[in-house]
Amino acid sequence: MEVARAYGDPSLLGEVAGNLIGNAVKYNCPDGWIAVDTRTDGNLVVLEISNSGQRIADAELAGLLEPFRQAGQQRTGTSSGLGLSIVRAIVAAHDGELGLRALADGGLAVRVSLPAARAGHEDATPGGPG
Repeated sequence: MEVARAYGDPSLLGEVAGNLIGNAVKYNCPDGWIAVDTRTDGNLVVLEISNSGQRIADAELAGLLEPFRQAGQQRTGTSSGLGLSIVRAIVAAHDGELGLRALADGGLAVRVSLPAARAGHEDATPGGPG
Protein backbone atom coordinates (compact mmCIF):
# COMPACT_ATOMS: atom_id res chain seq x y z
CA MET A 1 0.00 0.00 0.00
CA GLU A 2 1.34 3.41 -0.99
CA VAL A 3 1.19 6.22 1.56
CA ALA A 4 0.01 9.57 0.20
CA ARG A 5 1.22 12.46 2.37
CA ALA A 6 0.07 15.99 1.69
CA TYR A 7 2.04 19.14 2.34
CA GLY A 8 0.24 21.47 4.71
CA ASP A 9 -1.31 22.27 8.06
CA PRO A 10 -2.65 19.03 9.60
CA SER A 11 -5.49 20.76 11.44
CA LEU A 12 -6.75 22.60 8.36
CA LEU A 13 -6.40 19.57 6.11
CA GLY A 14 -8.30 17.55 8.71
CA GLU A 15 -11.05 20.17 8.45
CA VAL A 16 -11.14 19.64 4.68
CA ALA A 17 -11.47 15.86 4.97
CA GLY A 18 -13.98 16.05 7.82
CA ASN A 19 -16.14 18.58 6.02
CA LEU A 20 -16.20 16.61 2.78
CA ILE A 21 -17.02 13.33 4.51
CA GLY A 22 -19.68 15.06 6.61
CA ASN A 23 -21.27 16.51 3.47
CA ALA A 24 -21.18 13.10 1.78
CA VAL A 25 -23.16 11.68 4.69
CA LYS A 26 -25.53 14.63 5.11
CA TYR A 27 -26.47 14.98 1.44
CA ASN A 28 -26.68 11.28 0.67
CA CYS A 29 -29.87 9.37 -0.03
CA PRO A 30 -31.39 6.48 1.96
CA ASP A 31 -29.46 3.26 1.32
CA GLY A 32 -26.83 5.31 -0.52
CA TRP A 33 -23.09 4.86 -0.70
CA ILE A 34 -19.91 6.86 -0.02
CA ALA A 35 -16.48 6.22 -1.52
CA VAL A 36 -13.22 7.73 -0.24
CA ASP A 37 -10.00 7.42 -2.24
CA THR A 38 -6.51 8.78 -1.60
CA ARG A 39 -3.62 8.42 -4.01
CA THR A 40 -0.57 10.13 -5.42
CA ASP A 41 -0.55 11.56 -8.92
CA GLY A 42 2.95 12.74 -9.80
CA ASN A 43 3.84 15.49 -7.32
CA LEU A 44 0.27 15.71 -6.05
CA VAL A 45 -1.73 13.94 -3.37
CA VAL A 46 -5.38 13.44 -4.30
CA LEU A 47 -8.35 12.97 -1.99
CA GLU A 48 -11.59 12.09 -3.74
CA ILE A 49 -14.88 11.64 -1.93
CA SER A 50 -17.98 10.56 -3.85
CA ASN A 51 -21.49 9.84 -2.73
CA SER A 52 -24.90 8.93 -4.05
CA GLY A 53 -27.61 11.53 -3.67
CA GLN A 54 -29.86 13.85 -5.60
CA ARG A 55 -29.08 14.68 -9.20
CA ILE A 56 -27.15 17.90 -9.56
CA ALA A 57 -27.08 19.86 -12.80
CA ASP A 58 -23.61 20.80 -14.03
CA ALA A 59 -24.76 24.43 -14.00
CA GLU A 60 -25.28 24.20 -10.21
CA LEU A 61 -21.76 23.00 -9.37
CA ALA A 62 -20.10 26.43 -9.11
CA GLY A 63 -22.89 27.61 -6.82
CA LEU A 64 -22.11 24.80 -4.35
CA LEU A 65 -18.82 26.57 -3.59
CA GLU A 66 -20.63 29.75 -2.60
CA PRO A 67 -21.61 30.36 1.04
CA PHE A 68 -25.13 29.32 2.08
CA ARG A 69 -25.87 27.29 -1.09
CA GLN A 70 -26.76 23.69 -1.81
CA ALA A 71 -27.98 22.13 -5.02
CA GLY A 72 -31.33 23.49 -6.09
CA GLN A 73 -31.88 25.80 -3.12
CA GLN A 74 -30.34 28.07 -0.55
CA ARG A 75 -29.26 26.35 2.64
CA THR A 76 -31.41 26.86 5.68
CA GLY A 77 -31.71 25.33 9.11
CA THR A 78 -28.90 24.50 11.52
CA SER A 79 -26.12 24.12 8.94
CA SER A 80 -23.82 27.12 8.55
CA GLY A 81 -23.76 26.58 4.80
CA LEU A 82 -20.11 27.57 4.69
CA GLY A 83 -18.60 24.10 4.30
CA LEU A 84 -17.49 23.98 0.68
CA SER A 85 -16.53 27.66 0.62
CA ILE A 86 -14.24 27.02 3.62
CA VAL A 87 -12.86 23.88 1.96
CA ARG A 88 -12.14 25.93 -1.18
CA ALA A 89 -10.28 28.57 0.87
CA ILE A 90 -8.18 25.99 2.75
CA VAL A 91 -7.29 24.13 -0.44
CA ALA A 92 -6.32 27.40 -2.18
CA ALA A 93 -4.17 28.40 0.83
CA HIS A 94 -2.31 25.10 0.40
CA ASP A 95 -1.65 25.72 -3.30
CA GLY A 96 -4.12 22.98 -4.17
CA GLU A 97 -7.10 22.57 -6.45
CA LEU A 98 -10.71 21.66 -5.70
CA GLY A 99 -12.97 20.10 -8.31
CA LEU A 100 -16.61 19.05 -8.26
CA ARG A 101 -18.25 16.60 -10.64
CA ALA A 102 -21.93 15.70 -10.75
CA LEU A 103 -22.45 11.95 -11.07
CA ALA A 104 -24.77 10.69 -13.80
CA ASP A 105 -26.99 8.67 -11.45
CA GLY A 106 -27.08 11.39 -8.79
CA GLY A 107 -24.60 12.47 -6.17
CA LEU A 108 -21.30 14.25 -6.29
CA ALA A 109 -17.59 13.57 -6.60
CA VAL A 110 -15.27 16.06 -4.91
CA ARG A 111 -11.57 15.97 -5.76
CA VAL A 112 -8.89 17.77 -3.75
CA SER A 113 -5.36 17.86 -5.19
CA LEU A 114 -2.53 19.10 -2.95
CA PRO A 115 1.24 19.25 -3.27
CA ALA A 116 2.82 16.04 -2.00
CA ALA A 117 5.01 16.32 1.08
CA ARG A 118 8.73 16.05 0.64
CA ALA A 119 10.46 13.48 2.82
CA GLY A 120 10.83 14.92 6.32
CA HIS A 121 8.39 17.80 5.66
CA GLU A 122 5.01 16.11 6.12
CA ASP A 123 3.66 18.78 8.50
CA ALA A 124 5.14 21.89 6.87
CA THR A 125 2.83 24.64 5.74
CA PRO A 126 3.06 26.05 2.20
CA GLY A 127 5.18 29.18 2.16
CA GLY A 128 6.54 28.34 5.60
CA PRO A 129 10.05 27.37 6.67
CA GLY A 130 9.40 23.61 5.96
